[in-house]
Amino acid sequence: MKRLASHIARMAHDVSPGGIRIRRFAARQHLSVAVFSCLLLAFGMGSMPVAAPSEASTPEPALPATEYEVEIPCQVGVFVDEMNPTTNNNGAMQGDYLRVGTSTEFCGQYWTLLDIGPIAESDGGLLPDDATIVEAKIKIRKESGPSDTIKVYGLQTAFNEGTATWNNKPSRHNSPTANTTVPSSNGWTYLNIPEFVLTDAIDYSHGLRVALCPTWTTCSRSISFYSDEHTYRPSLVITYIGTEPEPTPTPDPTVDDYEPCNLQVTWSPSIPSPGQEVTVTATATDNEEMRYVAIYRGSVELARRDATSGQDSLSVSYTEEAELPAMSYLVAAKDASPHTTQVLQSLTVPVRGTGTAPEVAVDIDWEIEEVLPERYRLIREDGQVATITCTATDPEGIDYMDIQCTGMGALHIDGGGRQTVTGEFEWVNDDPGATTFSCRLSAVDLEGNYASTDPDYIDIVRPGNLLFMTTGAPGFHNPSRDRLPWERMVQAFGVGECYWWPEEWKSPYALIWYHASFKSIADGGECFGMSTMANELYRGRIIANDVDPTVSAPSYMTYDNSFTKEYVEARQGGQMGGEVAFKRINEDFHTVSEKLNRIKADMAADTPGVLCMWEGDGGHAVVPWMSREMPDGTTRVYIYDCNREGGIVSTRDNGIDNPLFNFHNERHYPFVEFDGSSWSYIWGDGSTWNDTLAYIDYEEACGDMDQENPIAGPFNPHLTDHDIPSVFQYLFAPIGGDVDMVVEDEDGNVTGIYDGEIVEDIPDSMAMIPTMGGPFTEHEMYVLPTDKKLKLRISGNSDDEYVLGLLANGVLMAIEQKDLSEGAEDVITIEPRGDVLGHVMRVKPGREDSSFRLIVAVMFEGLTVATDSDFVGREYIMEGIMGLGDIDFSVFVEEGGDTLVVENHGEDDLVFDPSFRTTESLDEVDDPLDELPFIPSSGEEDVTVGPGETVELTPETWATTEERASLHILRDGKESGPQRSSFPVLPAVIGGVVAAAVAAFIILVRKGIIRVGKPE
Repeated sequence: MKRLASHIARMAHDVSPGGIRIRRFAARQHLSVAVFSCLLLAFGMGSMPVAAPSEASTPEPALPATEYEVEIPCQVGVFVDEMNPTTNNNGAMQGDYLRVGTSTEFCGQYWTLLDIGPIAESDGGLLPDDATIVEAKIKIRKESGPSDTIKVYGLQTAFNEGTATWNNKPSRHNSPTANTTVPSSNGWTYLNIPEFVLTDAIDYSHGLRVALCPTWTTCSRSISFYSDEHTYRPSLVITYIGTEPEPTPTPDPTVDDYEPCNLQVTWSPSIPSPGQEVTVTATATDNEEMRYVAIYRGSVELARRDATSGQDSLSVSYTEEAELPAMSYLVAAKDASPHTTQVLQSLTVPVRGTGTAPEVAVDIDWEIEEVLPERYRLIREDGQVATITCTATDPEGIDYMDIQCTGMGALHIDGGGRQTVTGEFEWVNDDPGATTFSCRLSAVDLEGNYASTDPDYIDIVRPGNLLFMTTGAPGFHNPSRDRLPWERMVQAFGVGECYWWPEEWKSPYALIWYHASFKSIADGGECFGMSTMANELYRGRIIANDVDPTVSAPSYMTYDNSFTKEYVEARQGGQMGGEVAFKRINEDFHTVSEKLNRIKADMAADTPGVLCMWEGDGGHAVVPWMSREMPDGTTRVYIYDCNREGGIVSTRDNGIDNPLFNFHNERHYPFVEFDGSSWSYIWGDGSTWNDTLAYIDYEEACGDMDQENPIAGPFNPHLTDHDIPSVFQYLFAPIGGDVDMVVEDEDGNVTGIYDGEIVEDIPDSMAMIPTMGGPFTEHEMYVLPTDKKLKLRISGNSDDEYVLGLLANGVLMAIEQKDLSEGAEDVITIEPRGDVLGHVMRVKPGREDSSFRLIVAVMFEGLTVATDSDFVGREYIMEGIMGLGDIDFSVFVEEGGDTLVVENHGEDDLVFDPSFRTTESLDEVDDPLDELPFIPSSGEEDVTVGPGETVELTPETWATTEERASLHILRDGKESGPQRSSFPVLPAVIGGVVAAAVAAFIILVRKGIIRVGKPE
């Protein structure tokens, strides 16, 4: 049998035919120490048996054994690099050499892998099948490096030298191994091998598979050997006993050539475009003989041409599509001489594209889509998430792009030549130390062109830079006052509207307005006044130091000092001005979405107004300062709420970077939430308001911006003026009593307090709830249509008085000092008629002993020179109205304005004292203050109107200067024809807002002065 070496490896005892001792190898001993000391007998299939000698025989002398040697060349060899684990090193740069050792960086190892074979003759090798192996070693030529010990391992599987890398190298047999110390001198050296690797190679008909590995760990220490690609290739040298090997051809003598080959490289076209085919051609010539020429990219062989014997010229070409930015090649050539080195030439073929820079874009998708004003896009630690998408596009392809974003460092993205490269990531605003957000993208295309975005710098707003809350909002809580003085009425509406003759003659309109509503408008809180003042401070119309000289900023203001109280109280009463009242009426015709859009428009312009809200019979006013569209589709309108001053005070006391700041604390930074057609506001006690909204523009909340009223003098703060809404009718109910009122039209619809609830069934009617706390029954005010006959039922809940006022189209009709006992009911009917000023008022008291006052006042177009007023005012007064039985009468002013008509519908006499006054009297003297110590009037006492009788009352002279001039009284038992005046009534026009609403009464019902708590 041919496997003699295998036999040797398997023998377990000595065989000594003829007394000759045979030494054999112990299994898996080093072959290098397996030496025969005497004649070895080969055992194998077909060996001749030896007969036992006779006793008379004489032994023949033993013949000496003959040793032979075969050298099997290595055809497969490569080294692998731990620091470049995916690189194959069989290319032109490394293919002629093998390495064992450690790298410079991180001490990565180099291993050399060899596969030498076939070995046995029957497998195509050089070792005779009947050979008995004496010794086997690897012969390898050292090219350079130090002296050190190499360990040889057996490999478990084969490998491909063209694809072998550190990552895919075959596994080693960890034992047994063999060590050899390589000398320091360069040249041939022999390496010991483990016996089993040769045994396995012969038994299983494959090559000798080994790994040469370093035994040292010192960095940057390696030994280089010539590879199987070189003339000095490695081999396996086997010494054996057996058949003499076939003689090998004598190799040609080594050329004594020290001159390397000549290498020329060309390419076409010289500057290709992307996608165009480029061909690289390498030509090598030598004075003696060529070995190869090859084209590489890195370690990857693209094309190669090997020489045949005696060939002194080689050429090879490679063609591919050009790619930006350039095509790089390494061309290698080597002649056949062992004395020359490889010739290398690197080549870069430029590729020219469009020459344009990449298009770059940064798209930020904010979790909160819209923030108004935009400067509040980011507020410290608001937790907002931004999805950032960075895109670079170039027709030639992107090489790489770099992204720099706040808090995320530098991000590098390899473009890989793609025409469009996108990077997406999230950024969260949760860093308490961050003051600015920015994101910048830069990109380089394959041509080397550079482009970048201009970074957007967004300030992350610190607590002290929430401007409305730090420069407008006062730092004190919502105050209240049970009764505002008359002077506050004058400060809010001005002398011209509060007096017909300054300091002497108060306007009947203003008096009714004051007693019916204004004086108690702050007893449930002063939120409207606080909101309006805060807005003025924010806008800079006033400054905190003007209102309170002791402070430098609104957050330090207090209520009970200097002019702060006066200012807030006057502004609280401003909601009773026509500018606000008419807007509230108009707001009833607008949807929640329309109101939100107006708020957002003001937020975008940083011009906030006043947002009024109501729930049931409670009202409140706030100032919006920011809106945010939330991810869930809702919109949050952040507000200044004078009931929640905690955030203002906290930042005031802790500075601009307030470490206690928490934007998500709703008690400090509350918001109204809008969701489609609905809204809601959560109070501190957890209750929710979601009933009615009105948004009042800043100018409307302030009134007439071109007219100002002083607080206490020319150098004190001035308020902008409001107008008493006299172009609409207002019905005022009791100021000192306890009554309920309900209004009924001819169709049976009702508006008012009905069964303890607010009802608004009459078309174009509205309950005007003030913005403050307290039950509506103590602050009743309604808007009613003027073109319908209405019946007002006023029922008494206790023995007390009430006041009722009706203002419309420059005409006031009012009842004062009217008693109403518990359970009794007064019925007052108002009816429009074309031949009267305003309405006909019919009064039917609910008790017989009533005694009260009825006033009609009219403002005509004209001029009162004495008071520099642009109107002429007339008063028609019925004092001490009473009757012996039930009273039922009507009263109106004829269209001309000269005559008051009284009709008695009852069965008993009606008795009263009529009195008439006009501002015309003031122009009849040169100096009214000196010449008129009284207000001139015309009147009578105890005028009686019998049952079914009509009385017409006209002053003998309206412009009298007498203290009590006489009247002309006409009694004819029937309605009189109108007596026309030269004065037309003031037109019922007050800006475009009126045109949007139907003509209407505004009815104000004012009850007894009862202190109530503020909201929250």
